[in-house]
Amino acid sequence: MYNSDDTTNSSNQTQNDSQIDPGQNKIDNFKIYLLVFSALIVIIIIILLLFTFNNQKANIEKSNTVSSTKSNSNNISSSITKSGKYLILSSQALNWVASNNQSLESLKNYTIFVTVSSKIKLLPQTNKLKLIYTKDYTNEEKLANSIDNLSHNIKAVLYDNEPWSLTPVTQQENIVSYYQKASNLAHSHGLILISTPVINRHKNSSSYIINTFSQIAKVSNVFDIQSQYDQALESEYSSHVISIAEALSNASPNTIILSGLSTNPRAGIPTPLELVNDAKSVSKYVQGYWLNIPLKPSNCSEIRHSNDGRCKGPQPQIAIEFLIQFNNS
Repeated sequence: MYNSDDTTNSSNQTQNDSQIDPGQNKIDNFKIYLLVFSALIVIIIIILLLFTFNNQKANIEKSNTVSSTKSNSNNISSSITKSGKYLILSSQALNWVASNNQSLESLKNYTIFVTVSSKIKLLPQTNKLKLIYTKDYTNEEKLANSIDNLSHNIKAVLYDNEPWSLTPVTQQENIVSYYQKASNLAHSHGLILISTPVINRHKNSSSYIINTFSQIAKVSNVFDIQSQYDQALESEYSSHVISIAEALSNASPNTIILSGLSTNPRAGIPTPLELVNDAKSVSKYVQGYWLNIPLKPSNCSEIRHSNDGRCKGPQPQIAIEFLIQFNNS
């Protein structure tokens, strides 16, 4: 049965349902926007916190690296001092001079930087000596590429930057900066840096050379003056070594200074006594010597100078006699 009252009530209800309050809509939308905005704020805060944390972590790691480098450098400087006596010898040279009992006894007075070679095994008697195993380089890039893989026995690296084909021209022309790079590499790995630079004396003034060497000495633990080229005349040898050694000592008081000697340099074969006199003439200014016993070069047929000592082959007996006589002098 049709009821008009029911129809009227239904119509009123439908009308009420269709009339949504606009103010309520705005409140609901505002709540949604507020939630979204709050979420964005939270995300931004999280990102900022992560960024700050990563920066702090990086700074801590950097600080630890610097502290570690300084610690390594301090350990290096304390392991060798200017009060000691030092030699640089190749593995082969060390074996030669250690094969003689008298020169072996002389070697016991020194801490020896021995440049290692995978092809040469040291004689058993060298175990009695104070050795610092050293890896030598003529190219800083090779040093950089291999330093992470060096044997744990290696405690020093020697960088020999000279005007020759073994050192890239760029490194020769920027010698100070490349020694700085070598220093950073060596010290960050807890290694001693031995610097043995050569600058062409015919193309550069003595003041330039001394200033350059002084800068290199400041980043080096050991500096060798390659003075073997002057050893034929004691006066020239001592003059060259002393002038440089004094400048280096003033520039870097803690750097150990050595001077070079050779049993068979270009100038010819010296006598053991000549080497003794050279060494004694500079002994107050240096803490030791790089005693070279050069092998015969492959290009001797091209060398016109008939007295070139290198082409007469290695002269270990001269090194043996030098050590004996110098020890007894």
